[in-house]
Amino acid sequence: MSRVVYSTRTPATGSTVGRVVDRVRRPLYRNALVLIVNSGLAAALGFIFWALAARLYPAAQVGLASAAISSGLFVANLTQFGLPYALIRFSPPDPHDRAVLASTTVVAVAITGALGGLLFSAGIDIWASDLVGFAPSVSIVLGVATVAATTCASTVLVYVAVSARDTRPALVGGIAHGVVKSAMVVAFAIAATGLGFGILLAWLIGTVAAVAVQAWTLRRALASRVDFGLLRLKAILRYSAGNYLGDLAWTAPGLLLPLIVVTTSGAEANAYFYVAWSIASLLIAIPNAVASSLLAEGSHDELEIAAHFRRALRMTLVVLLPAVAVWCLMAPSLLSVFGQRYASEGADTLRLLSAAAFPLSIVLLYVTRARIHRAIRRVLVLTAASGGGALVVGTLFALEAGPEGLAFGYLISNAAVATVVIVEAWVLRGRAIGEHPSSAGDEEPANTGDDLAARQGIEPADPTGVVESGADADGQSAGEGRSATEVPVTWSERS
Repeated sequence: MSRVVYSTRTPATGSTVGRVVDRVRRPLYRNALVLIVNSGLAAALGFIFWALAARLYPAAQVGLASAAISSGLFVANLTQFGLPYALIRFSPPDPHDRAVLASTTVVAVAITGALGGLLFSAGIDIWASDLVGFAPSVSIVLGVATVAATTCASTVLVYVAVSARDTRPALVGGIAHGVVKSAMVVAFAIAATGLGFGILLAWLIGTVAAVAVQAWTLRRALASRVDFGLLRLKAILRYSAGNYLGDLAWTAPGLLLPLIVVTTSGAEANAYFYVAWSIASLLIAIPNAVASSLLAEGSHDELEIAAHFRRALRMTLVVLLPAVAVWCLMAPSLLSVFGQRYASEGADTLRLLSAAAFPLSIVLLYVTRARIHRAIRRVLVLTAASGGGALVVGTLFALEAGPEGLAFGYLISNAAVATVVIVEAWVLRGRAIGEHPSSAGDEEPANTGDDLAARQGIEPADPTGVVESGADADGQSAGEGRSATEVPVTWSERS
């Protein structure tokens, strides 16, 4: 018996422009585009910042400053404990509770970031000894700790905007960060020529400005009080802990690779590597933006997870593939802005890092889908394979081939994980279509009669459907993912 398909979509206008406008109006596309623009502006302003630093400061000082900044960013990621993801996934229905949870999360991660920065700096002579002579020890300790605290706060404020499904405050904060830090790096170069600590200080002041602007634009989404009891709810603790471990593995390569280059190839080589990494980060920011929007929309409407996933994948490929091609072709030209030596030493590194953005985006979207389904074990497997593999393989190649080897290891490790994920998804989809041949032609996520019944609270006739509705394309059912981690959240209770 054939299924009757009901479409609840608004008919698109006839013109191509009209259809594009209709798509952009969807929250998934709209918020993802705003985040992509934010990332693009942040990368462009970051490009200007590091170009100014490269022109105004010695290469060795740029290398040490970038390593110090990377240390603060690494500590920031280390001390967020997965709470930003829980802020989106467990957003309370009541606006007041939602605002209290947002403020509580911001304050909590700022405190843990500062404490983590102090602990990291206390042992800096052990794991980053080259930074010891970079500036007075007290300045390094305070600088790294403050960068970590303000970065934590700024990151959570971005997730507050994503959770509210209005990412414009994130855009304004990103602009403030880029403009202020670029202005300050010039001011410090004039005040103290060649003192690389001015680069770190300029970055810090820019981050403080971003936090201030974000907090002001999000003032309606924040509360004047905090309640740390909210963070003790079992569902949030379990979900955050799993995502925290996954995030550590995922972000460790980008934050630790500069330190590895300093150790294996020296501070000057790290200056060339870090500039190449900063330029390639624009490409990596594209799937990051789409994934954040996917998490928000999938959490908001769980009945449309499969449709949102397909749209996110299409959007990522459409935007990312041409950008990767342009970056690879224009690598020497992009780096020449920083100086001819940067172009000659970093072009191949930039090409390899740019190519890695494609497999990285595939893995990230599947990680995000697992987060929506609360399939924490799946999140841990994918992030450990991608991030941990890139760190290990990249380090092995760096010992033989320097920064270029590091970038090559980063590329092949992510390509291997993406290949496995894609093959696995196709195999599972083929099995599902074999079991439900009537779903083989359902390319577009039109709302079916079962979907309509589900929206009305009626049990659908076929609860399995195709792979997207019964078993997740990652190979784990939505029910399995939730059963491992999900505890009903009652916001009036404190566990």
